[in-house]
Amino acid sequence: MASPEVRIGTRKSALARTQSTWVLESLKAAGVQARLVEISSDGDRDRANPLYSMEMATPGLFCKQLEDALLAGTIDIAVHSLKDLPTTQPDGLSVCAIPERELPEDWLLVNPSQVSLTEELGVSRNARIGTSSLRREAQLTRVRNDLRIQSIRGNLPSRLHALQTQKFDAIVLAAAGLRRLGVDLSAFKIVPLEPSRFVPAPGQGALAIEVHERLDKRVLELLTSLDHPGTRECVELERKLMRELEGGCTLPFGAWCREVGGALRMDAFLGVAKDRKEKCHDWLSFHSRSVQGSADAILNEMVAFFRPFLKNAEKDSDHLT
Repeated sequence: MASPEVRIGTRKSALARTQSTWVLESLKAAGVQARLVEISSDGDRDRANPLYSMEMATPGLFCKQLEDALLAGTIDIAVHSLKDLPTTQPDGLSVCAIPERELPEDWLLVNPSQVSLTEELGVSRNARIGTSSLRREAQLTRVRNDLRIQSIRGNLPSRLHALQTQKFDAIVLAAAGLRRLGVDLSAFKIVPLEPSRFVPAPGQGALAIEVHERLDKRVLELLTSLDHPGTRECVELERKLMRELEGGCTLPFGAWCREVGGALRMDAFLGVAKDRKEKCHDWLSFHSRSVQGSADAILNEMVAFFRPFLKNAEKDSDHLT
């Protein structure tokens, strides 16, 4: 009797399909019949509102429909960008594999007409920068307070088109997605944002393969073989720190962990806004920290360092609103 076909849930974007197809081909190479099942997320359907405001109402808005389909049994596997996945999964679901991470950094893509050879970041004064991330907004304005940050939504092709047609002077995108898609960026100037300074989102550049506990054991073993222990250790530490600080898209927070000289090294960033309940454009302060050591030592030191700033910001916002 033939084994049932494995259904892999994916968002409809080209990047999501590319990431899910890699898992599909890995299973097929091992003799497992599989196919993609496209599912629209709340984040895909609503492209007008800023991500941070949507995340406040619906945490995990790019993952919820995939997780609902896993729970309902209409798909067997869900493939996510790890940075989009909430730090806790519903009962019955688990992340069985985190493959080796792509580049974690962000890239600033600059329209040639706005390239500057004298200004920091290589973009002209008062440039319009497209990003939907509060973290990126905080980090960019920390370096260049003249930049005009404007919300941008949509898939990669539509964002690149907006840059090419000069609706924006520059946009910020994760390097991992651009590399996975093999996008032709020859029309723009690429400014890599060094990740220890422009700290990426926790888990950025990594994938998460999420399954239900009912999944066939043979398929589960094949998926588990895709796990990269070094990547998992680092991104899980980043996500633990985010969970301890109760962060998400509504918190301008970044964390990047990697192995350096036999020990783990973590860089983390926090932008504290005057009023965390509103648009968060008026930044009260910025804080960053770099720690090296064991996972437990890093987590404890980072939590002790950042948590007081969050508590103070909440107290200050009571007086500012």
